[in-house]
Amino acid sequence: ATLDLTGVTDTAGNAGTGTSSSGNYAIDTARPTGTVVVADTALAAGETSRVTVTFNEAVTGLSLADFSVANGALSGLSSSDGGLTWTATLTPAANISDTTNLVVLDNTGYADLSGNAGAGTTSSNNYAVDSLRPTATVAVASTALAAGNTSRVTITFSEAVTGLTTADFSVANGSLSGLSSSDGGTTWTATLNPAAGITDTTNVVTLDNTGVIDAAGNAGAGTTTSNNYAIDTLAPTIASVAVPANGTYVAGQNLDFTVNLSEAVVVDTTGGTPRIAVTLDTGGTAYASYLSGSGTGALTFRLVVASGQLDSNGIAVASSLDLNGGTLRDAAGNNAVTALNGVGSTAGVRVDAIAPGVTAVAVPADGRYNAGDVLSFTVSFSEAVTVTGTPRLALDIGGTPVFARYASGSGSNALVFEYTVQAGDNDSNGIAVSSLQANGGTLRDAAGNAASPTLVGVSSSAGVIVDTVDPLATGVVRADANPTAGNAVRYTVSFSEAVTGLDAADFTLTFTGSAAASIASVTRVDAQTYTVLV
Repeated sequence: ATLDLTGVTDTAGNAGTGTSSSGNYAIDTARPTGTVVVADTALAAGETSRVTVTFNEAVTGLSLADFSVANGALSGLSSSDGGLTWTATLTPAANISDTTNLVVLDNTGYADLSGNAGAGTTSSNNYAVDSLRPTATVAVASTALAAGNTSRVTITFSEAVTGLTTADFSVANGSLSGLSSSDGGTTWTATLNPAAGITDTTNVVTLDNTGVIDAAGNAGAGTTTSNNYAIDTLAPTIASVAVPANGTYVAGQNLDFTVNLSEAVVVDTTGGTPRIAVTLDTGGTAYASYLSGSGTGALTFRLVVASGQLDSNGIAVASSLDLNGGTLRDAAGNNAVTALNGVGSTAGVRVDAIAPGVTAVAVPADGRYNAGDVLSFTVSFSEAVTVTGTPRLALDIGGTPVFARYASGSGSNALVFEYTVQAGDNDSNGIAVSSLQANGGTLRDAAGNAASPTLVGVSSSAGVIVDTVDPLATGVVRADANPTAGNAVRYTVSFSEAVTGLDAADFTLTFTGSAAASIASVTRVDAQTYTVLV
């Protein structure tokens, strides 16, 4: 400060002269100002940023309380140059997504070295905070999987993510394949393939969220589990097969097989009827077709024995079930394994549906049979037969039907039938064998098959003649027209049928007057004609 001395007088009235200057002094009334700079302008979860506060002069009294931090907090505020430059660490708040954020400094909280306090506020540059970790849902489309099935799995994130691989998933009783996204990473799909040979009603797909990051670099946290799904890829198997009881089965009888499975199955015959192949001695294959049991674990198959089938050593059952266009599936839809396990012994299960047949019929020896003679016939069969009742063999004797009754042979393959020639029976051309008749009785083999009545191999009976009519002399005619005394006279004797054994003793001469004669000879002309010489 400078004093003008001319403007003052002393007590004596003397006016001052010149000027007088004071000692030097400083004046500071300028308020301090600062800038706030956030180094990292895009903050994700787990990240921090350096915040630098630079003043135009050194200040004191600056504290964290002087700052307002959008979606975050400051820490570690300090200065290493006497208060001119300060640094702090900005930590963003968790689970925030905000693109507009500032750090605001209240300048009134500090002062310069002259004691001048700051005024107003100072805002930092803008920074974005994305500390919101991506989250996901996992949805399994098909919640009941059988063998051969797959299911679509959809993973939907709260935002687009990268880094997702099948290694980030834990799949109960299965695996994932074909993981991809078609919308930039928000929605992902994969295929769930169930493991084989599994039955489990409680299964989930678990996602390890730490394997993915969003566009801001936030990694997911924790795990996400899907909805529950059931797996049944365990195919039903055939545990055992109960076979028919030991015995010999004939035509029309049933061979029933019970197939026992590891679980209940449903039989669908829309495309065909499942069956069991049975091999017989007669060759070829017969089939026991599905009969009943769908919805249970025990299925019945039946073979109805057909005429002509034969197996004397025990039937043979195939090693596997023939589906024949049908299906056997459990409740989950798994196809049953068709291998026939635990098949009972069939060595004693025999089939005889071949009827005994006549192989030959022996007729009586050629000859002429008279009343009281017995005509014996032997009927031979392809196997032994047992007779009940009175079967008979129908014969034709001279156009008249008669019957040879069963006489003997039951239990063998040769049956004897006999007919006793009756008076009045005559057949000069040979009798005929007409048919075999049960006549209320039976002829069966050991298995119970009724014998076929068809006669084959019948021997010729053309020489079996039946003649119960005595021969008659139909005429005695003198062959010589004018016999004279002393000369032989010939007579032709004719019979109603052929005769044998005719001789002189069979004739008697009747005389008149004094005539006398004797039979000289009897000569056969043919079977019905003789010449008698008198």
